[in-house]
Amino acid sequence: MFSINICIERRVHISKATLNYLNGLYETEPGNGELRDPYLRLHAVETYLIKKSEPTKLKKSVTNKSFSEDCLYLNVWSPNNESPKAVMVWIHGGALLAGSASEFYYEGSVLAAKGNVVVVSMNYRLNALGFLYAGADEAPGNVGLWDQALALEWIKDNIRYFGGDDSRITLFGESAGGWSVSLHVLSPVSRHLFHNAILNSGAYLYNLGDDRPEDHVTKWLKGAKSIGCELVAITDDKALMFGSIKLFTLVVIDGEFLPERPIEMLRNRDFSANIHLLVSTTEDEGSFLLSGFYDSDKFDEQNPKNLSFAEAFHELKVVSEESSSLIPIDGKSVAKLYFSGLSDRNSFAELRRRLGVAIGDYFLSCPTLEFAKQVFINSDFAAKVWQYFFNAQFGPNAFCAHWMGVCHGNDISPMFGLPFRFGEQFGEREKEISEQMIAFLASFAKNGFNFHLFLSPSDRNGVQLWEQYFRLANNEVVAPFLEIGVSGSERKVGLKANECERLWNRYLL
Repeated sequence: MFSINICIERRVHISKATLNYLNGLYETEPGNGELRDPYLRLHAVETYLIKKSEPTKLKKSVTNKSFSEDCLYLNVWSPNNESPKAVMVWIHGGALLAGSASEFYYEGSVLAAKGNVVVVSMNYRLNALGFLYAGADEAPGNVGLWDQALALEWIKDNIRYFGGDDSRITLFGESAGGWSVSLHVLSPVSRHLFHNAILNSGAYLYNLGDDRPEDHVTKWLKGAKSIGCELVAITDDKALMFGSIKLFTLVVIDGEFLPERPIEMLRNRDFSANIHLLVSTTEDEGSFLLSGFYDSDKFDEQNPKNLSFAEAFHELKVVSEESSSLIPIDGKSVAKLYFSGLSDRNSFAELRRRLGVAIGDYFLSCPTLEFAKQVFINSDFAAKVWQYFFNAQFGPNAFCAHWMGVCHGNDISPMFGLPFRFGEQFGEREKEISEQMIAFLASFAKNGFNFHLFLSPSDRNGVQLWEQYFRLANNEVVAPFLEIGVSGSERKVGLKANECERLWNRYLL
């Protein structure tokens, strides 16, 4: 039994709402390099403040290279009005290697105020401190996921003291945050701690053949031998990665948090079958992968190389064939599909963009969409599933260069209301999109099903029902989605059916 005294650190006024903002509500005991059970206490941490004077320019955040187990903090934004309110719990991305809940673009005040929800964000241990696996109690693997589960347990037990409704908790995350959310939907450790889930550009639905305990022991030991005891550096060792996109896989099938591979758990119906699920992807998910994890010279953020049609076709063929997969990928078929109808008459930018779309489909879009479909099918169609597609390039962008298009993470700015914090840097359509997204995300968190969609926030009489996934008489799944674009929003059906269902899923599953 723990007793803590909570004081309001900061009271802010946004969009005619008053928010109580608290941060640093719990941490893990640091020291001696040992993993310790987290315990609760208040801890003051440096926070991002909204300045009232000169507007701050948006710019890309620099990754913090300082690692410590003294990192487990919760941030809470709670409207100071009637209670209880629906709760939205954010898990940040960063490939499980880097990132922080305190990045300025995750600041939850606007979402809380405009959505009238309690917003919570969390830190969790990353990289070697969060995922080192050695087959021993001292390094059990998946510790970062256990950190998240502990945070969810604390929220479930205590959020009522902050104006939250513990029967309406929505877990949401982007990229590795989406991976994490999908794993919590599956995990017997945590799936009972929330009711709704939002996966933005990520679901952990891979079958790369290196997630068994013995694979992880071998990989970490090789890294320790080649690099030494600087564990964080091991995850940068290219020799320990395979495939053209150099990513260090961290999640292990540990038999407890994750009893089996995700696809096996879905097929065995071992997951939260009554979940209300909302999934999303962006148009150009893979452009940042080309620059950050494949060839930083050829796909330089500022000056990418111009490729002819033949060069781009060959590049996609090669990067596909060398991508991580248990089954050899037919790179020629991949290139034919994505470059169908294109030629040297198309711009260098369009040819380069198609490369990024293809790689993004394999690593991000198709796992996300297939996870949603598998949840729907294997719940005996009991799960409620909705989908949107973000196709409006948002600027300024903290994540990607301009040539990368509507890139991975581009929907974070409107989701967290940055156009209302940095108004002079965004146009009216961007503010409208942000208003629309906050409205439907908050509505989903409050209601979980049959929530309403404003195709145009200015038209409050134009409320329409957002159609969810449904099945035909032959049990074929129909997947409606909302496309959010520069000129408006449209309702469509069957996003990336050719790319995912006819191509990539055979390698993913």
